[in-house]
Amino acid sequence: MDVLPLHESKVFGKSEEELDVVAQTQSFWDIRNYRKVVRRIDDGAKLSSDLIKMIQERAEIEAKHIKHLQQWSKKWDDHISKGPEYGTLENGWKALFLESARLAELHSECHKMMEELSKTVLEWRSQHYHKVIGGRWKETKKAEEGFQKAQKPWEKNFDRVNKAKKAYHQAAKELENACNALSTAEQNPAENSQEQIQKLQERKDKMERETARLKRKYSDWLDDLLHLKKHYIEDMKREFDKCQGFEKLRIEFF
Repeated sequence: MDVLPLHESKVFGKSEEELDVVAQTQSFWDIRNYRKVVRRIDDGAKLSSDLIKMIQERAEIEAKHIKHLQQWSKKWDDHISKGPEYGTLENGWKALFLESARLAELHSECHKMMEELSKTVLEWRSQHYHKVIGGRWKETKKAEEGFQKAQKPWEKNFDRVNKAKKAYHQAAKELENACNALSTAEQNPAENSQEQIQKLQERKDKMERETARLKRKYSDWLDDLLHLKKHYIEDMKREFDKCQGFEKLRIEFF
């Protein structure tokens, strides 16, 4: 998994339209989307356990096969030795039992290798994954805390920008309604008194001032957010590289 290059990530656009893309697309830079990266640590631990289980099951299969070959060989060797067969035909029978014994030795070597491999993987897992209170992996908890710390300032300002944007758009909508109401009243003087028109004019003027104020506030907070871009990218990429390095260790070991 690679971090999306900045020129391809619309999260850091400088226009309102580009920032709207954040709500429509999913990328590593989005709020809490680092969880996909952190999840690989849990996945790595599970895959390590799966590998150990697979090897142990194969070792059990080998052990059973050895036992069955030895039992079969002994049973029929005793039977032929005590039976009426003799000479070269007896030797032929016993050659089969000897081949079975040698095959059991080969499976015994395989069984031994599986057990050693299982111990190696188990030891590697115990060195790289550590349980904490609650049953989580310490490495997962540490990675998640690192990303949370890196993303906290950005998330705080991002939420503030979204609230300012919502307030500005709401004021702009109310301003549009006030303008329409005033225009309609002025076009129908017979149905509206001067006092009513004056109140509509005051409402329009008030909404113009409020909309302008909220627009400045939204613009200022948007600038503050974009000024955080460099530090946000550096902090997030540093945490990503830690997780990437940890995953590389697992891949190389496997």
